[in-house]
Amino acid sequence: PEPAPPEEPAPEEPAPEDPAPEPLAASDGVGDPAEGAVLNDEGKALIDDGRPEEAVPVLQEAVQSFPEDTTDVNYAYALFNLGNALRLAGRPDEAIPVLERRLEIPNQRSTVRRELALARADAQ
Repeated sequence: PEPAPPEEPAPEEPAPEDPAPEPLAASDGVGDPAEGAVLNDEGKALIDDGRPEEAVPVLQEAVQSFPEDTTDVNYAYALFNLGNALRLAGRPDEAIPVLERRLEIPNQRSTVRRELALARADAQ
C-alpha cells in the first residue's frame, strides 16, 4: 500500500481574544473580610437551623477569608462559630484548637471558655 499523501497543515486560526477575568467566586474569598463576614452569617444561620455539619465548611471558608493579622471582630465571631459548629457536628477534637485560637482574642472570652469546656468534655 502506498503511504497517504501528507496532509496540508490547516491554516492557523486566530486565537480567540482572552475573555475578561471573571470576578472571584465566593469560594475564593481569601483576604476578603467582607466576604468572611457574610459567610460567618450564613454559617451561624445554619447552626441556628440545626445544621452544624453544613455550617462547618462555610465557617472554615469564613475564617480563611480574613488575613492572618486581622483585628476584625467578625474573625473572632467566625472562629467561635466554627468551633461551635464542629462541636455540635460531633467533632469536638477539631473544635478544641479552633476555640483555643479564639481565646487569644480579647472579646467575650467567658463565652469562649464555656464552649471550649463543652468541647473538651465531649472529646473525653
